[in-house]
Amino acid sequence: MTETFGSRLRAERTRINPKQGEFASFLGVRQSLLSEWEKDITALKAEHLAKLSAIGIDILYVVTGERSGDRLDRSESMLLDAFRSLDQIGKGTFLLLVSQMAPSGSSHLTTRRALIEEMVKAIPTEGEPMNVFDPNVGSGGALGTMHDRGTDYRRE
Repeated sequence: MTETFGSRLRAERTRINPKQGEFASFLGVRQSLLSEWEKDITALKAEHLAKLSAIGIDILYVVTGERSGDRLDRSESMLLDAFRSLDQIGKGTFLLLVSQMAPSGSSHLTTRRALIEEMVKAIPTEGEPMNVFDPNVGSGGALGTMHDRGTDYRRE
C-alpha cells in the first residue's frame, strides 16, 4: 500500500496525540474535517500546516514522505527518532542529560537550562514532586550521591 498525505498525517497525529477529537480541537477544526484530511478527501490549508509544525508534526514527512531526520547522518537520525518516541518525562530527562554532558563552552545548551527546568516542572506527577535539579536529591539520601556532590568516587 502506498503512503498518502492523509496516512502520513494520521501517523504523525497518533505519534503526538492519538485522540482525533483533541487534535482537531487544538487545530480549531471539526473532527470530521480532520478525518477528511486523513482519508485524503479534503486538502488542508497552509495555516494548518504551520499549526501542525508548531506542535512537533514533521511537515516534510507529511507532505513528501521524507522524514526531516533523513538528511542527518545515521546516528543523528537514530537519536532524533529515539527522542521523538519519548514521553514528556523522557524528553525532559534527555535534555537535562545532554545539557550536563556538554562542554562548559557550549552556551547554546547551558543557556537553555531554564527552559529544560520549566519543561520538567510542567510534567504532571503523582504525589510529591521531586526537584531533579537540587544537588541534594539523589539515591544518597539528604546529602545526595558522590556524583551529586561532585566527589571523586575513586578516592572514597
